[in-house]
Amino acid sequence: FKNQKFTGVIAHNLGAFYPAYKMATNTHLQLDVEDYHPGEMPYFNVQFETQNRILIMKNSLDSAQNVTYASPLILEECLKLFSNSNGVASKSIVINNCFLQDEFQYKAITFKKIKLVWFSQNIAKGRGLENLLPVLNEFSDHIELHLIGNLYADFNREFIKPYNHWIEVHAPMQQTALNLDLANYDVGLALEQGHNLNNKIALSNKIWAYLQSGLFIFATNTPAQKLFLESHPNSGLISGLDKQHLRKNIRYILDNIATIRADKKNRFERAKAYAWKVEQKKLKHILEVSS
Repeated sequence: FKNQKFTGVIAHNLGAFYPAYKMATNTHLQLDVEDYHPGEMPYFNVQFETQNRILIMKNSLDSAQNVTYASPLILEECLKLFSNSNGVASKSIVINNCFLQDEFQYKAITFKKIKLVWFSQNIAKGRGLENLLPVLNEFSDHIELHLIGNLYADFNREFIKPYNHWIEVHAPMQQTALNLDLANYDVGLALEQGHNLNNKIALSNKIWAYLQSGLFIFATNTPAQKLFLESHPNSGLISGLDKQHLRKNIRYILDNIATIRADKKNRFERAKAYAWKVEQKKLKHILEVSS
């Protein structure tokens, strides 16, 4: 690349930040912070990896002309890296991980049972499901749970088969098909466990998909998800992952399902304000100014 000239360089993860910084000499550097990397678990160098990540983040963010972030709390945490963050803050903006509005549809739900949905690339341990399933089983006469993703065999044996009379597992879906399919449910489960700092302050794609589908969001109480639901009133509820809170909040959904279903159309319409057609204007502005 030594003889190549670039009008701009954009990098999307920590591993790309330093190469992008080296390549962006005398040109525009834009960084996209999807995760707070110092708050993730070290991969191989427990003693030094976190401080190395901080060093790369600080130097990269300081050198960039623009920085975008995937959640407000990731932006906030990145600014804490600097004793004087005014310079970085002035070139920083949150661009939410929203989807195209055409990927979603509204459907009124009239099923007798309440339909809950959760999706991920893999259906496995460590994602909050093992906490929720025993509690949901207490209400199995009134609910059904749909899981979308690649089901791990050990998780199937231990957690799915004992409850398979009210759980339906679906194979992974392509993004547009998945987002359209969400219209068939009442409640979307966002079961983040807050097992590291990044998980506490990041926002998953699924919580945005639930919002844009008009689903009622059942979210665990990470700081990012609490702030999300505070910013989107009447879109869902926050719960702890202990049995007492889970039981209380599942009972709330059962007792209020008529209202939850009646308000689905309103939630769907409100969420159009966050479709990618709207959100992408922030990115277009950065690219227009930097060109």
